[in-house]
This record gives sequence, structure tokens and C-alpha cells, in this order.
Amino acid sequence: MRTTDLRKRCERRIDTLWLPARFGIGEVCERLESHVGRRIELIPMALPPASPLGLLITDERGHSVIYEESASPIHRQQIIFHELAHLLLGHTGEPIGDDRRHCLFVHIDHQIEGQVLARSCGSTEQEAEAEMTATLLLQRAHRSSQPVTVAADPAIADIVQRLDNSL
Repeated sequence: MRTTDLRKRCERRIDTLWLPARFGIGEVCERLESHVGRRIELIPMALPPASPLGLLITDERGHSVIYEESASPIHRQQIIFHELAHLLLGHTGEPIGDDRRHCLFVHIDHQIEGQVLARSCGSTEQEAEAEMTATLLLQRAHRSSQPVTVAADPAIADIVQRLDNSL
């Protein structure tokens, strides 16, 4: 799939959230909770070195986004947006099953039936969609929080505005 087609498809999905001009992770979670009809919980965790930096766990109680607590703020946002993108895009993961010996699943109650989606579990297409959507959300969130400064020269100001609009 071409990158421009992927980007357009992901932008259309983001637009279904009707995000305000200024938003952060909290607003995306609120809109997405309404969109999917279930609660979303963000859980920072010290994940083992060989594990993915983010996981989406879905069970009968809702959706849990587990992310590496030591990630830098911008990387943490990308990880969280990536996992939330899986929800927005309707991606599904692998069943949790009975084998909960894996170090990432020890916190999951043994009676819970659900599924987990991690970078190693999803298809390449799902991961590309989630990463593109996360990047677009991150760009929009940061653009909305930082005012664009415009040069005094009108010709330069026009160029700066067009560049900003193209990002």
C-alpha cells in the first residue's frame, strides 16, 4: 500500500473522533471511549528489556494500554497513541489464553478472558496503520499546543503557513 493512501485512510479515522483544536492523550482517550463504548485505562509499567514498549489488552472490563514508564515524554505519547490507534482502527489481537507465565501477563487475573495486541502480535499492515495514526495524532497534538510564529515579510509568512499546513 502506498504511504499517501495509508496516511489519508488514517487521517479519515482520526477525523471520526472530532478532536478539539487543542488536545492531548486525555482527550483522545475520552473521545475513543465514546467511540468504542468501553473504558480505557493507561497503565505505566517497568517492562522487561526484551518486551514491546506498549501493549493493548482487551478484556470484559475494557481496554488497558500498558506502556513503558521510563520512556521519554514524547516517546511515551507515541507509544500510547500507537496502542490507542489499534482501538480506533478496529484491530484485534491474540487471545490471552491459559498460558500466563509470560512476564508481561502476570498482572492479569486468571479468570479474565480477553486478547492482547503487541507489536509482535499484529500483522505488518496493522502495525503500519497504527504507527501512521499515532504519528498523525502526535503531530496534531503538538501542532495544537504550539502557536506558529509568522515572519514579518508577507511572502515568507505565506511560505511558512503553507509548510505548516502541509505537515
